[in-house]
Amino acid sequence: MKKRSIIILVFMLAISAVFARKPNADKILAEGMLLYWLEKASWYATDDLVANYPELLARVGGYVSYQVDDGKINIVFYGKNNPNSIMIRYQFTDLLNHTFTTLPLIGGKDRNRERKFIATREAAFKMLRENADSFFTFYENTSVNCILVPVGRKKKVYILTAPKSYGNVLLGGDYMLTYNSSNLLVDRRKIHNSLITLSAGNNVSKDTTAMTMHSHVLSEAIDPTDICTLLLYKDFVEWKKHIVVSKKYVSVFDMDKETLAILTTEAWEKIYMHSEETTGK
Repeated sequence: MKKRSIIILVFMLAISAVFARKPNADKILAEGMLLYWLEKASWYATDDLVANYPELLARVGGYVSYQVDDGKINIVFYGKNNPNSIMIRYQFTDLLNHTFTTLPLIGGKDRNRERKFIATREAAFKMLRENADSFFTFYENTSVNCILVPVGRKKKVYILTAPKSYGNVLLGGDYMLTYNSSNLLVDRRKIHNSLITLSAGNNVSKDTTAMTMHSHVLSEAIDPTDICTLLLYKDFVEWKKHIVVSKKYVSVFDMDKETLAILTTEAWEKIYMHSEETTGK
């Protein structure tokens, strides 16, 4: 009886270990949504800067977006010759309705934090420009964007590759750099193995059955950068779902509902086969 109990316990531990290794869909979705909010707010702030403050453009060296404690998003544009000089600061309270205000440039409890964020972003861009060991790959007709996410005492900088013209959605060409509290690089990771180009299509009234797909080699599930990019361009494409296939798992991301499901490859194949049988294909 004791031997049987031990066998059952070992079996249950093995099952638990399998489930523990499954990618956390809620965590991946939450980080992807945060990246999307930060970058979308930056888009809106840049549009307003160009439209209403053209005199500042030549003096701006870059921007940093970050989420404050109450969920609002701040974007600061800093000086080209002096990164510690803030040119203008925006705060978004409602991204869906483009609701924002400009904040005072001097003082405030977030000022020291902004200086640290700017220093980290500048360090990331310096690393990009130098590309000493050819870690980064650059592509024609694209640009790179940096999104900074604080994690405890560390800061993660996500680097995304974006198209310079309309018509395509780019997945891949992305990286994650991790800096410590002293602004020293402690880790770097290539998120995708290559750049994936998806055609946006011409019909922006979405086909409810249309979906796109790509496969993963370096990770087991859809990445937060995938979610961010797909949401940024969801209003300009004719498909509403995206699937990521890895060796063990299949991630299904619904861009309209903003939901993510991660299934085992075996479960996905059973669902797919059942769907084929049902439709008679």
